[in-house]
Amino acid sequence: MSAEPNNGKAQEQELWDRISTTEGAERAEVLDELSHILYNRDSYSECLQLVETSIEIYFKNGGPDCYLRELIHVYEGKAFCLRNLKRLQEAAETFEEIAKLHQLNDDQDGYIRARRAAACDWYEVEEWQKSLEGHTAAKDALNPEATPFSMGIDLLNIGMAHAKLENHEAAIVSYLSARSLFKEAKNPEHVNWCDNYLAQVFITTNNGPEAKFHAQHYFNYSKVAEDLDMEAYARYRLGSAYLLCHEYEEAEMHFTRSLELITLCESKDWDSIVAINGLPVRFFDELQKALKASAGQTCTLTLVRKSSSKASETPLLLAVPVSEQGTIGFVSAPETLPSESLRYTWAKALPAGYALGVKTIRDNIAGFGMIFRGEVPVEKSLGGPIAIAKKMYGGRWDWQRFWMTTALLSMILAFMNLLPIPALDGGHVVFLLVEMVTGKPLSERFLMAAQYVGMVLLILLMVFAFGNDLLQHVFR
Repeated sequence: MSAEPNNGKAQEQELWDRISTTEGAERAEVLDELSHILYNRDSYSECLQLVETSIEIYFKNGGPDCYLRELIHVYEGKAFCLRNLKRLQEAAETFEEIAKLHQLNDDQDGYIRARRAAACDWYEVEEWQKSLEGHTAAKDALNPEATPFSMGIDLLNIGMAHAKLENHEAAIVSYLSARSLFKEAKNPEHVNWCDNYLAQVFITTNNGPEAKFHAQHYFNYSKVAEDLDMEAYARYRLGSAYLLCHEYEEAEMHFTRSLELITLCESKDWDSIVAINGLPVRFFDELQKALKASAGQTCTLTLVRKSSSKASETPLLLAVPVSEQGTIGFVSAPETLPSESLRYTWAKALPAGYALGVKTIRDNIAGFGMIFRGEVPVEKSLGGPIAIAKKMYGGRWDWQRFWMTTALLSMILAFMNLLPIPALDGGHVVFLLVEMVTGKPLSERFLMAAQYVGMVLLILLMVFAFGNDLLQHVFR
């Protein structure tokens, strides 16, 4: 059995004990050592408290004039704690403080690292202008003899900030410069990212030929890398570029393949549809209605990452052709919910059965209302003997299904019989009410005519139900 864990606990306890026996900079050093232990334990909130206490102590005892290196160190600990706690705006502000301390220490490399870190965090919280200023400051501070890769990173980040600020021409200049530097550094991966961003900005500015050039390079790299996720995005860029060039067949081919890769690939990142044609959708039925409204047309899907932790993640807008049936090639994933069986005594079964019967009648009334309002198609809502038999028997005999269907038929017949149609009891009730109001009986001739009309309506309903059964279950 190893004694290391016990030694670690003993060391930590010793540090906690030393807090009460030390003061000034020595206490700050003890707190700093404890903060390292808590940080490695992922206790970022507790670590942050210790680090902030250390910073206060150092400032009370002379500040940067006496403890410049120590302050840089503890400020970095504070910044990384804030990052891990997703408090990115505070992290960005802390990195800017670190950059100032590095300037006091004449550490140009440290200053550049801190400005870059602050700019990245400003970008994450969508403070695009501050991000641009930070990356620009880092680029300007770079040694002219810095590596092409290092200079390219700053230019790429500057271009991304310009793009967010819709300074498209400035973004293009930065991306192209970064692309040249990455080529000089023989780094094809970052050249590829430049092509991706260039394709985006050229699509935004409706420059089809340039968009197609860079999207094609992005696509070629995705094929070489055998990265299906990247290929999906590259095909979307290519489809958008071809669309701008009025090459519609190529555009449709790339859009279709892009959608297939995004929706079918096991390692897909984009898996939540949040809007169609700019209109938010939260549930699958809303998605279905929106797609049916766009049947036979091309709609724009807005996709987001399901598990992304980035606040500034840009949604993917995807143009997708919708079939005449209002579908785009996938179905909702079925979710099996846990179920349990309830057993009733005779005393409890009667009120439960009554409640279920009332609910069934209400559902049928609501269903008729939806049919008359045109909210659901009639042919999918009414069934005859074949549909009833399929529901009752299915592929095997089931007593519970049989009795449930028998009870359902009885309640539906009772409800139908009360409809105000001549030849049904509901029609007779209406005639009696009319006689009560008028005070005289209806003529025999009128009653006979009404009966004929009622019979014709019932026969037409039966013919429709039988015919619909044959079309839906036999001839389909």
